[in-house]
Formats: sequence, structure tokens, C-alpha cells
Amino acid sequence: MRLSTKGRYGVVAMLDIAMYSKENEYVSIFSISERNNISVSYLEQLFIKLKKHNLVISAKGPKGGYRLKRLPSEIFVSEIVNAVDETINFMGCTVATKVCSKSKRCNSHDLWHYLMNRVHDYLEQISLETVINKEFTLIEPRINNKIQEKTRGCNAK
Repeated sequence: MRLSTKGRYGVVAMLDIAMYSKENEYVSIFSISERNNISVSYLEQLFIKLKKHNLVISAKGPKGGYRLKRLPSEIFVSEIVNAVDETINFMGCTVATKVCSKSKRCNSHDLWHYLMNRVHDYLEQISLETVINKEFTLIEPRINNKIQEKTRGCNAK
């Protein structure tokens, strides 16, 4: 699985705000940087994207910084990953975006594509609050009905 630093750090920064912000107060980018060992300039780039996608609100000045635009229970990991222009890709090719340099799909393409979709579906169910409370292991991933039917058919034989 490839999830670059943009996706990981975006989630880390949003979790930091969720954990350290007090009601109607902003968390400084410097404190996020110090707690998580992420450069301020890198965080600034991420927060531009997070703000553009309406995930955070910013304020300037001595008490400025960032705060969540919605409750931690209403912001999902998939939104953060998408906001920072990150894609989750298990495949070496880019067939998923129809820009594959290979003449045909590899024999395991469907497996990786299915897995990629499952991970994305799972992250759509994981809110910041879920991660903070470490409840993400309790969430059952949704299963595509076609796959369930095929699996049931295989087990019946």
C-alpha cells in the first residue's frame, strides 16, 4: 500500500487539532509541528488544502492557528486523505485512472483494485473521534454484495 507523507501527515495534523483544541480556540501550527515533528512549511501546504476542502478554519494573530470546521465525529479519514490530493493505490500501474503504460492489465489487477476500494470504503467509516478513542478496530468493513454472493457460491460447493 502506498500512502505518502501527505496523507499520513494530513491525518496526524487533523488528529492533533482534534486532541489539543479547546472550544473555540485555535491550535498554532508551531505547536502541531513541535508535537509531531513535521516542518511548519510542510504543514502550511497541507492546511491550505484542508482549508480549501472546508475541514479547518484559520485565524491570524497571537492566538491564531487552526481549528476543525466540524466535530471530530463528523470528519472522516477519507476526507482528509482526499483533501491533500492523496490517493491510496495498491497497483504499480495507473489503470484505475485510465493512464496505464502497460498494454494490458496484469493478472492480479482486479485483486489490487478491489483491495484499494475496500480500504477507501473502510476509511470513509473512520472519523477523527473514532481514531482518538481507538475504536477503529470495532468497525466492520462494508462488503460489496457481488463479492458476498460469489463467496457464498464458492462456499456452497
